[in-house]
Amino acid sequence: MNTFDYIVIGGGTAGCVLANRLSQDPGRRVLLLEAGSGQPSPAMASPLAWPTLWGTSVDWAYQTVPQAGAGGAAIPWPRGRVLGGSSGINGMMHIRGDRRSYDAWEAAGAVGWNYATLLPYFKRSERAAGDPAYRGTHGPMRVAPGPAGNPLWEACYQAAAEAGNPRNEDDNGPTAEGVVWNDFNVVDGRRQSAADGYLTTDVRGRPNLTIVTEAFVQRLLVAHGICQGAQYRQGGTTHTAYADGEVVLAGGTVATPQLLMLSGIGPGLHLREL
Repeated sequence: MNTFDYIVIGGGTAGCVLANRLSQDPGRRVLLLEAGSGQPSPAMASPLAWPTLWGTSVDWAYQTVPQAGAGGAAIPWPRGRVLGGSSGINGMMHIRGDRRSYDAWEAAGAVGWNYATLLPYFKRSERAAGDPAYRGTHGPMRVAPGPAGNPLWEACYQAAAEAGNPRNEDDNGPTAEGVVWNDFNVVDGRRQSAADGYLTTDVRGRPNLTIVTEAFVQRLLVAHGICQGAQYRQGGTTHTAYADGEVVLAGGTVATPQLLMLSGIGPGLHLREL
């Protein structure tokens, strides 16, 4: 029987951060489960190769149901299936939401989830230039504007400004509006995923952190109304892991609700249909 203090399900952006932070306490035993590979494909490192990653082994390659507003087309929905998750296959743009979006969360009832309370955590995650009142300088994720000099993008920038849109020095600063050169998670010409930033060699070497990749979680283990662990398959073998503390679901907007429903947690009517 494998028992831990925390089981984190999903080794994507959130899962990498959680595994790092929780295992900083040497007294906590942490298990990170990721369905994808622990080894990035070579193309993941190249900033220009990200469109070629869709539909490969590092992509779940989801599709939506037919969309009425798109003439009945089913739209591809890429999601990372690799340690680092979608941060390993996305376009690498580092853009926060507009402050009004976060303030709307609190207005809708999520007390404490507003821009002002989230800003210190945004700063804590990044190492960037700009106004230190808004930008972090010592975080694990190194971000910076892309290389200048591309004539097409220079022309687009000038055209947008000439059309009357305000120039913005930093859309992760005081305001998100305006024409701006976006920040990217590219370090020395290579992609930096969440796994690169948060699961460094030193972190992976912590004796209290266990990372299991190619581990497909099948269901949560629930007894007496309490989630006590998870069942997963790896290499054709079924395994169980138990948590003395918490089981944390970090599978993203698709996999987390799917896993809940596979475990009998969710809309009763829909579960009864299945």
